[in-house]
Amino acid sequence: GKVQVTASGNDDQVAENLLLDPGEKGTYLQKNGSLFKKVNNDPNFSAWRTHQFEFNETTLVEVARLLEKVYFVEVSFSDPSIGNLQLTASFDQQPVEFILDVIRLTFQLELTQSNGHYFLTQRANH
Repeated sequence: GKVQVTASGNDDQVAENLLLDPGEKGTYLQKNGSLFKKVNNDPNFSAWRTHQFEFNETTLVEVARLLEKVYFVEVSFSDPSIGNLQLTASFDQQPVEFILDVIRLTFQLELTQSNGHYFLTQRANH
């Protein structure tokens, strides 16, 4: 459906309205009190709801942040260089453990988990 977004004006500004269609996003610039819309090109924008992910040369840092938001977990790396690795993969309603296991296998990493915290490290013999 459509969503209407309103920015109420202050004393010298008029309230501004935007009507957003599916796939569009609205942005409010506080500095000048303006609203604008554009097409949302992020394929993972609705992942919080759909649990569908599309990664195209996406760094593991970005992948981890998205998984953290969607699954309410914590993902960290033993070395910052692991976060720079790039993943190209699609997942459709897979559990976070499955996605992290694919990452582990793809990049030959070790994965440990404790109380919702996942930790990726280089393999000892790697």
